[in-house]
Amino acid sequence: MMLRKFLTLLLGLLVALLVGTNSASAQEEGLALESWCPSPERALEGTANPDRLIVLDPCMVVTGRVVDSPLPQYHASDGDVHNQFDTDPQYKILLTDQQETPGNLIVELMPRDGGHLPVLPVGSRLVLVGALVYDAGHAWTEMHPLYGWCYEGGDTCYRSGPQFGGNPEITANPREECYTETGQRCQGYEGVVPPYEQVVGRATDPG
Repeated sequence: MMLRKFLTLLLGLLVALLVGTNSASAQEEGLALESWCPSPERALEGTANPDRLIVLDPCMVVTGRVVDSPLPQYHASDGDVHNQFDTDPQYKILLTDQQETPGNLIVELMPRDGGHLPVLPVGSRLVLVGALVYDAGHAWTEMHPLYGWCYEGGDTCYRSGPQFGGNPEITANPREECYTETGQRCQGYEGVVPPYEQVVGRATDPG
């Protein structure tokens, strides 16, 4: 437990130092988008097996593009949609050498986001706001949860987060256990993007 707290503090301080080089445009976007973030203690609500995630920044804004090569968007077994996000250069230092695809930040939409966040459009310039986390199970960094996204330079934005429903105490499979505030099953992304096994030809995905 002490080691985990130390790593969280160390990585958080590193992120704070690194993101000080954000472009002015990203900072300006962030002034509005950061109001979409829940309180830090709610950052991981609804994630599968949150004990594997170390929060580096509970509310971070990044810019870049979703890419579909070498790995297209896919629907994971836990209900999340994995996206490979080619961040702008100032964010590359946040990545590890174990990313799911080299040089790209992983961005995950969760079952609770269905109906609130459309699947990220490939190739468009986007501004994302979410929790930056380190996945200790894979030794990579990801934005997970994602609280919202906008087309860069435009007025079109989409918002999600725990305030829009979803089981806050999921520890196993959000795909099966995600319910909204009214008791309805979360819409999720079933059928919106292909499953992992269809994309890569293997049945076991990283989750």
